[in-house]
Amino acid sequence: GQPRPAPVVIAECWAEWQQVGGQEVASVPDRVAIVTDTFRIRYRPGVAPQMRVQHGERQLEIVAVTEIGRRTWLLLK
Repeated sequence: GQPRPAPVVIAECWAEWQQVGGQEVASVPDRVAIVTDTFRIRYRPGVAPQMRVQHGERQLEIVAVTEIGRRTWLLLK
């Protein structure tokens, strides 16, 4: 029961958003929808999987960060 710290805005930036997949998983007692979104942003040091992306009203957890090119772009999954 530790309280969660309030979210802090690290940066606001433009991103290319793609919804690349989705699936439904049977879970007791309900079905759960899993949607995979990716965001491509300009390279920014310090972006890590523990962070989140705010896309409209949705908060999405970053599970992987991949560098594209040599410090040109980041792909957030």
